[in-house]
Amino acid sequence: MSDFVSTLAGLPDVALVFVYALITALATGLGAIPFLFVRTLSDRFIAYANAIAAGLMVGASFGLVGEGTAYGRLETLGGAFVGVLF
Repeated sequence: MSDFVSTLAGLPDVALVFVYALITALATGLGAIPFLFVRTLSDRFIAYANAIAAGLMVGASFGLVGEGTAYGRLETLGGAFVGVLF
């Protein structure tokens, strides 16, 4: 595993972003596999799944805003505001 990490560390930033996006896309596809076998879901299960997903996204949003303010406070808050408008 350390060879893989050291190989990634030597890549240009654009290639590194591409590799991480590819890994994310593959993980998303693997996460959909259980739905090939389950045809019906209860409304309660869907509600809980949506609540968990929404909570994770809110947490990620706060993390990104916190990290972005280190690079540009006004730009990050402006971007967050535009995102809320959409």
